[in-house]
Amino acid sequence: MFVRFILALLLVFSCQLFADNQYNYENALKLYQQKQFDSAGIHLRNVLKDNPDNLAAQILLGKILLEQQHFAQALNVLEGALTDGADVNLLSDELSYIYLLFQDESRLMQLEKYGVFSTLKRFNWLLVSANLYQENGKYTEAATALDNAEQLFADNASLLNAKAGLAIRLRQFGKANNLLQQTLAQDPQNIETLLLLGNLAKQQQQPEAALDYYQRALALQSDNPFVLRALSAAWFAVGQPDKARPLLLKLQDMGLNDAYLRFSLLLLNAVLDNKTETTNFVALRDDLNALPADYFAAAPAQLYLRAALNYLLGASEQAIQDLEAYLKLQPQDSNAIALIAEHYLRTREPSMALRFLERHQEHIQNSVPLLAQHVLLTMRAGKLKTAETMLSDIRARFPADATLAALDADLKRQLYGPELALQELNKQQSPDTPATLLTGALLALDIGDNDAALEKAHQLITLAPDNADYLNLYAGILLQAQQYQSANQTLQQLLKLKPEHFAGRLTLANLYISQGKIQEAETLLSALLKEQPYHQATTVLLAATELQLNKTQQAEQRLNTMLNRKYYRPAVDLLLRHYLTTNALTDARYLLQRALRQEFLDKELLFQEVDVLLALNETAQAEDKIKLIQSLPELSSGHWLQLGKIQQRLGHPQLALQNLATALQLSPDQPVYQYEYIAMLIANNKLTLAKEQLTALKGESGQSADAYLLRAEYANQTGNSADAFAAFQTSISKDPLFNRAWAGLYELARQEKYNQPFVTVAEQYLSANPDNVWLRRLLAEHHINHHSYAAAKQQYQQLLNAGAFTDDPWLYNNLANALLTDDAEQALMYAIQADKLLSNNPRIQLTRAKALLELHQFDQALPVLRQAFALDSTNAEINYLLAECLVQLQRKEEARLILQKLVNSTSQPDYRSKASSLLNTL
Repeated sequence: MFVRFILALLLVFSCQLFADNQYNYENALKLYQQKQFDSAGIHLRNVLKDNPDNLAAQILLGKILLEQQHFAQALNVLEGALTDGADVNLLSDELSYIYLLFQDESRLMQLEKYGVFSTLKRFNWLLVSANLYQENGKYTEAATALDNAEQLFADNASLLNAKAGLAIRLRQFGKANNLLQQTLAQDPQNIETLLLLGNLAKQQQQPEAALDYYQRALALQSDNPFVLRALSAAWFAVGQPDKARPLLLKLQDMGLNDAYLRFSLLLLNAVLDNKTETTNFVALRDDLNALPADYFAAAPAQLYLRAALNYLLGASEQAIQDLEAYLKLQPQDSNAIALIAEHYLRTREPSMALRFLERHQEHIQNSVPLLAQHVLLTMRAGKLKTAETMLSDIRARFPADATLAALDADLKRQLYGPELALQELNKQQSPDTPATLLTGALLALDIGDNDAALEKAHQLITLAPDNADYLNLYAGILLQAQQYQSANQTLQQLLKLKPEHFAGRLTLANLYISQGKIQEAETLLSALLKEQPYHQATTVLLAATELQLNKTQQAEQRLNTMLNRKYYRPAVDLLLRHYLTTNALTDARYLLQRALRQEFLDKELLFQEVDVLLALNETAQAEDKIKLIQSLPELSSGHWLQLGKIQQRLGHPQLALQNLATALQLSPDQPVYQYEYIAMLIANNKLTLAKEQLTALKGESGQSADAYLLRAEYANQTGNSADAFAAFQTSISKDPLFNRAWAGLYELARQEKYNQPFVTVAEQYLSANPDNVWLRRLLAEHHINHHSYAAAKQQYQQLLNAGAFTDDPWLYNNLANALLTDDAEQALMYAIQADKLLSNNPRIQLTRAKALLELHQFDQALPVLRQAFALDSTNAEINYLLAECLVQLQRKEEARLILQKLVNSTSQPDYRSKASSLLNTL
């Protein structure tokens, strides 16, 4: 990232005009016109980073995404432009097309609210409206829309096609054929006409002719989703579902995961896997359609069958209507309820599926899968406490159900944390199943209990030792437990059983990453991505390896391309982590805004947005977001804890304490909230109340490393350093890896009287645990604080010999400082290494200059000091050393000016005195 910044800076100086205009709308438009969509998209995303409200860029990006068949992303961008105030005429055609594709009549109708259509745009909108009306069986409304369109443009080819489409729906086949022959004569390659001719042939029971028309259309436009749908259904109708598979998979790659596609793929796989003879689905559906409505009152099973066939043949809304009518006859049929709920969940807002299940609650009381889905949807709606009450009642009726036990554990993890969730899971009466064993293993890993995790994982593969998926899960848990050799053995067993097992090879790539074999991981992941180009987890993992290999631009582009195609939270999380690590806060903010459009009011994303806004010093906006978070339903104790910490950062101690008190009230048995509350009381100097809370800590909570840390901080705040030192030591004795306690002891040991006691404690621990590089580094810094440079040098050298912190410029800088008086040449070598790792830092430049001054290389020290002065002109030490260097070079007048300014301006008496003394010698 830094190299790219320097390159950009050089370009600014060498070619300012080009740099200013490289990423702009005009260049993007030229690339779009040249059909270089990927490059145009990159330009536009850069434009929108700087100006998210640029409507022209939003509209053009939406059109590019549409060209690239990224329909969901295009819809998101174009609707965003519309709500931001774009003229509806600029994007009505594109939005209408997408609404037609998704069969979303309600949002199509709402387009009129955004402005007055031009004549041509209204004409196009009326044609799409007529098409959607037909899809939903509203033939009168469709005819009216076409009449209105005809008043605008008569004898238009698209209008003739739309009329033909309605005629086919009304089974007016002669009229439809005449209209289509007219348009075909005008344009033999009109895809819409060929598609309708295929529909007409299908309705007239001429499947071979229908296939011919669809295939002609596909040859003209191989990625037209309407043609892909029609042709796949036609292959079903003639009993050749194997030829439908690649078409359906292509639709799936486009992100069109609608009911027709899912049902068709499910049936297709079942038919092909079982090698069952197929049925003429169209003929069977038409026979059922010909039956009078009152027939189904006595034969509801036939209505259920018709609904299933409608799903298969693309009439998903008609299928839903059939199922809802069927439910009126058979309200207790949980299978029908499950189908409708699943359809709503996949194609509409989850809240609609939740409301549907709530309406049919009395009829799902004996269906555990539906009850579990009801609870899961309630959890997804953020109503965790409501879900807990529901699940408690359901568990009382089905205490031995393993699915409910696993769901209960997940809910308790979200509400109370993994430790309590695991305790509750272990108490369950349900039998050990893969679901409960896996849940238990993952919860055990969450709390760091690797032994329990491995025990449950081993039970899992014992149930089915040759199950490749279970072996892969076991290997994954071994991997998380850092048992790399065992994980590798399990994966080799899996891949010997199934060499092409995709998930197993993906876990192997994860193993390579954990072992630091990043190149091997990248090679394997690249091969996997060639097999499944749109596999989301593989894409994210490959991007993660590219980031580790410093292929930053490639990784960023990969993740952004993926997110433009389809929203995927792990991709957002990785890209966000990268932006935050590289301090690309503006990019992080833009990414969070995009993510929140997909996951509206997601609490985790909102908290991250607050952190970014605070880092950008946009405090007012951050506080608005905080108010929004506080207004959300069912905030957990963890959320209130986060809010408390944020309010503390904002300088609102009273609000911070109130929020922490709320967290403690929601989870009174959680020691962590007690500790955080006490820590904040101490930080805000509410020492009387802090003492009361510390005294109230009982049992294990009062004897933990955290409790003694708080006692140390309290003692420190009240000026009792001896008690503080003793309490820090006790905290470390209970948890030797408690870095926060070590840090507290280190700060206290800045006082000379605790210098040697700290060294004694640290060396005792390091003698038993020599591999603790963090503590060894802390001890080295401590020696620097007390000018024990020989001891500091010894600790730093051990760190470098162990290969620790070799990429940390400050280690080299501190080591150089420790060597300045004893070995200036070695100090200079380390200072140069620090500068290579972190250039343009005044402190590092200063250390390098000091080494040169010690070596009396004044002519070389001068430019280094000049650079340090340019970076930090108010630093008294830099000013003094610069003047001293000029004196040594016999440039006394220049030195005099610097010294006079230093004497008059510095607030540091030591350097004022030094400067005055040197000035007197000139």
